[in-house]
Amino acid sequence: MVFLVTIWILIRSIDFRQVIDEEVQNYQSFFDNFSSPTQLYDEGNLYSNISSTDKLIKISKGLIRSIYLKLSNEEIRNLKKMNLFIKFEHLSKILSDREKALKRNINISPSKVPCKISDGREIFKCSVRLKGDLSDHWQAKTRLSLRVKVKGGFIHGFNEFSIQKPRSRQFPYDLLFQKNNAKLGNLSSSDQDFWHVTLNNSKLGVMNIEPVVNKYFIEKRGLKRGAIFKIANEQGWHHNNLKNSYPGYFPGDEQTNLDIKGNLDKFLKEEKSRKIFSYIFYKLSMKKSDLFERDLMILNLAHSLAWGNTHALFNSNAQYIWNAYTKKLEPILTDQVHWRNLKEPFLHENNGSKLLYKATGSKIPYEFKMLFAKQPLSYYEFNNAIKVVRDNYLENNPLEDINIFKERYFPADSKFKESPIMRNIEYLEQNLVTTVDKINSLSLVNSEFRNATRITHDQIKQLKKYTDIIYFSDGLLRVFNLLDRPVKIESISSDNLTIEINQLVPPSIKHDLSYYDLRIDSTILNDKNITINVSLDSLVKRHKVKFSLDKIGHEGDSFIQNERGICKSKKIDEEICYISGHNSINKTVFIKDKAVILPGTVINLASEANIAFLNSLEVRGTPTYKVVFNGSNTSGIYIKNSSKNISTIENVDFNNLGNFEDSFNTYSGSVNGYNGEFVLKNVSFLGGSSEDQLNIVHAKIHIENLNIKNAPSDGFDCDFCEGKIIKSKIENSKGDGLDFSGSNLIIDDYHADNIKDKAVSIGESSHIKLSNLNIFNSATGIAVKDSSSAIVNGIKVKDIKFDSFMTYIKKPFYEGKTSLEVNNYSSDKDLLCTRQKNTFLTVNNIPCGESELNVKELYSGRMRK
Repeated sequence: MVFLVTIWILIRSIDFRQVIDEEVQNYQSFFDNFSSPTQLYDEGNLYSNISSTDKLIKISKGLIRSIYLKLSNEEIRNLKKMNLFIKFEHLSKILSDREKALKRNINISPSKVPCKISDGREIFKCSVRLKGDLSDHWQAKTRLSLRVKVKGGFIHGFNEFSIQKPRSRQFPYDLLFQKNNAKLGNLSSSDQDFWHVTLNNSKLGVMNIEPVVNKYFIEKRGLKRGAIFKIANEQGWHHNNLKNSYPGYFPGDEQTNLDIKGNLDKFLKEEKSRKIFSYIFYKLSMKKSDLFERDLMILNLAHSLAWGNTHALFNSNAQYIWNAYTKKLEPILTDQVHWRNLKEPFLHENNGSKLLYKATGSKIPYEFKMLFAKQPLSYYEFNNAIKVVRDNYLENNPLEDINIFKERYFPADSKFKESPIMRNIEYLEQNLVTTVDKINSLSLVNSEFRNATRITHDQIKQLKKYTDIIYFSDGLLRVFNLLDRPVKIESISSDNLTIEINQLVPPSIKHDLSYYDLRIDSTILNDKNITINVSLDSLVKRHKVKFSLDKIGHEGDSFIQNERGICKSKKIDEEICYISGHNSINKTVFIKDKAVILPGTVINLASEANIAFLNSLEVRGTPTYKVVFNGSNTSGIYIKNSSKNISTIENVDFNNLGNFEDSFNTYSGSVNGYNGEFVLKNVSFLGGSSEDQLNIVHAKIHIENLNIKNAPSDGFDCDFCEGKIIKSKIENSKGDGLDFSGSNLIIDDYHADNIKDKAVSIGESSHIKLSNLNIFNSATGIAVKDSSSAIVNGIKVKDIKFDSFMTYIKKPFYEGKTSLEVNNYSSDKDLLCTRQKNTFLTVNNIPCGESELNVKELYSGRMRK
């Protein structure tokens, strides 16, 4: 009897799911040509009624096919390889973190340990930790999910990335969704790859490799953006996983939980960064919908609904990047699950009125509630977004693409025979009004948590805090209640001083936290050492300030001014600011209407007085009556277009301008253009103090007769531009003449004279065609780097100090061919060119010799700025 009881206890103690998963992962370490057991029977209809017998038969056939492919060597995948080395003592720490995660059912604060990593050619030091919040990532000891950061280099173009089972990234669903989301123009984790991975020389099989969203991720996508933000955190998860957790507690609520990728403390110490964080926090906590880039958010929503699942939209899976040009957050999606069919069973549920409840798990993300609560989603907006999604999938057949992925990475997987995407799109179009109305209705629903059951003393004891406290630099303390019960502010303490408060903060509900404002005198209290004593049912907890923010955070948009005095006339039926005559600007001016500057206008900008045109600019100078901007070397100009705007600037002289600075950002150019299209004709720049004389970002351009003289650094910097530059002349530049990043351009008739660095710098996956070039008295002629290509037809060089032509890699995370082809070259002396290994450079059909170029020394030496 004792024996039987012992056996029964042993059986009960075994986690059979974990045991089975361990065996499956061990099997897949060798037979690595299928992504997961599910994909041996999934044919795109994962949620249809497939019997267990059918599943078992298909899995058996799939395993036989997997073994046959492996043993017969019929699979030819040529996947990249990566070897990871972790010392036993350090690997033990990772396994210990796994054991803790299994007990808690969540992975909290895993240890980072040292490692080494190799792609077969180079070996780098690295750090590694256990990755993944939930058990799918670490349920089995074999093929754990890991987060790796490479030190001092890149592995196959990646610097920081996750290693995880394909199943943990829902292969092939997430991969297809992310790649199509990127094709729609959205930011997505679309760079995922699959590599053969070994750990300490033991095969893990083919693993999903997903780069971390960081500055390299952003730059590879041709974006000039700021910090990456994360809304909400895992504190709510941690609390809910406790025994006897209290449901009316909101420690991870989106209103008060904002973070960045990187070191937040360091970020907040820098003045402009702190202003940005303060601004975003204020908008987030006060639910101001203009914080987000609305069109991108709606397009992400439409795509997720077409997929039949809004999993990717929730802030546990989404991050946001700050666009300094628009002062808005743009979403980045990083995770999506299996597609679902919206039509069934939703068709019979009140004609689709419960669609959004089903598709979103009875709620929509906080960010979308913010977006639509005060400015509801319109039928027009949603219809346009659905049309964009439809056009994408008509051009990119989801079944064909997903089966290509399967054949490429996991040939033993069953091929998909059906996809619900086009049916879902049709369903959404047919139920447009119902869907939009439901989205708007759900946006007004605050929470499913209201008046929870009575909180017990034990539940109160396990609460880490009752409030989130924010301090603003003008002495305001804002205390947010994190409970659906009133809490009492007992007192404020700082150093040896205590002030009694005795103030109740009303109860909160999820996504609608109540708060109480306190004003403090910083001459009495040390704002660096403030604590607040808060009580709930006589149990007092001491809370420190969560964030110390700039006062701009709660002043909102007061920093934006619209100076109407400069607008000399305005037609009643037009929202246009006309500017003429002589104008003296003594403080920074933001013009929100479209601006038109008439012939002969002169604008004098005083010290640190900038001018921003926020809705495009039209400058109507003539050869006889030019428009003139005069600066004092400390003032600049910013021109913003919408995606459909065209700014036309003709016959203009810009003299002695400096960098444009606003509350959040220092723009690099004396004249800065963003988005839409820019047409410049007969424009000149003289002197100044800015990093770039002209800087245009994310725009189509057509430039004729551009003249830049005496630039203190670069002449013209064009980031992510398309178009033409015809007849340009740059003289006496202390930096580069023309500097291109991520651009596709045609350059004709360019004259460069006395350029201290590169006459033409081409990088970051640019593709440039140049003709009729004259480069004199310059340090370097043309430099092409980082997966860029250039073709030159007709060039004359004279008195070049170093190289006439160069090709090299500065940023290894750009993968692709770097090449320069020069035709019809002539010079006053013998050719000097430098071609780094694995790049391509020919001059008059003759290859330049290959060399071992040290790029770090290059940029710390002759190219240092």
